Amino acid sequence: MIYVDTDRIAKTLFTSKTGGHPVIFKENHDSKDEGIFVATEINRLLHYGKTNLKYSDIAILIRSSAIALAVEQELVAQRVPYRVVSISLLLPSRVFIYLFLFQF
Repeated sequence: MIYVDTDRIAKTLFTSKTGGHPVIFKENHDSKDEGIFVATEINRLLHYGKTNLKYSDIAILIRSSAIALAVEQELVAQRVPYRVVSISLLLPSRVFIYLFLFQF
């Protein structure tokens, strides 16, 4: 969605920190599939991956309430402990953005 927005100001995202785990990009069929993918990937990384990750190393930032609900339902179903921090922003264009941050 962001990529095809022709009115968007172009940005190049980067980090100056080296190392870490690569970002995973995945296109899902719907919000339920996205919730399943996120919770399953957290469990995979923590329990089956070759990492020393802890729940506290993970955060999920979501812009859509529908996706946030699906992710939360799947976190509960897969018994992944979490807490939600919700943030509402009013952009200069008078558009509200709701951000849901899941912290572990």
